[in-house]
Amino acid sequence: ALVLDLLGADLQFMRKKCGGRFSIKTTLLLATRLIPTIRYIHSKDFVHRDIKPGNLLLGAKDNETSVYIVDFGIARRYRNPRNGAHIPFLDGKSIVGTVRYTSLNTHFGIAQTRRDDIECLAYSLLDCLRDLPWGNVIGGSPKQFEDRVREKKRSWTPERLCADIPNAFKVLLSHARQLKFDEEPDYDGLQAAFMDDMKRRGYSPDEPFDWS
Repeated sequence: ALVLDLLGADLQFMRKKCGGRFSIKTTLLLATRLIPTIRYIHSKDFVHRDIKPGNLLLGAKDNETSVYIVDFGIARRYRNPRNGAHIPFLDGKSIVGTVRYTSLNTHFGIAQTRRDDIECLAYSLLDCLRDLPWGNVIGGSPKQFEDRVREKKRSWTPERLCADIPNAFKVLLSHARQLKFDEEPDYDGLQAAFMDDMKRRGYSPDEPFDWS
């Protein structure tokens, strides 16, 4: 028999429950939980390809400080588990995942690799803190919608998008956008950036979340 852990609400639901956005403290805490989880997924030779608040779930009621990534329906291997060979560069691909959170390279038809999961995480965390500038894009055909989101997303630099919030968010998004197709993310450096911002604000890793 297949046994699954009982999980709680997703971050999209919890954000609404907490007044439409999370505090900086909670969003920093979420980042420090999720970066190691994404690293683990990548260590198993897979990329998730649809990281978003709706796929980030809390543990059950007695474990609401843990955050899990779910829905691996469109996950794909980026590396051969037998010989460690990375997939070759591919373009001309259709968008896979959720347009609101997907990476710029995905918008341009490039196959997703580790860097794209990191960029999706950056947009997901930013969406927990503030409304994404392309969050209100509507109308047109699916292709027109995708194009409008892409152009708005491209026009927002990490510096502009992450103004007035802790520097770690800019570090995360800038790093994701600068990675090469087959390059491994600097998970340790990203984790350290968030831990440093937490320490600078006097937060410890076991601080309560907004919903605690």
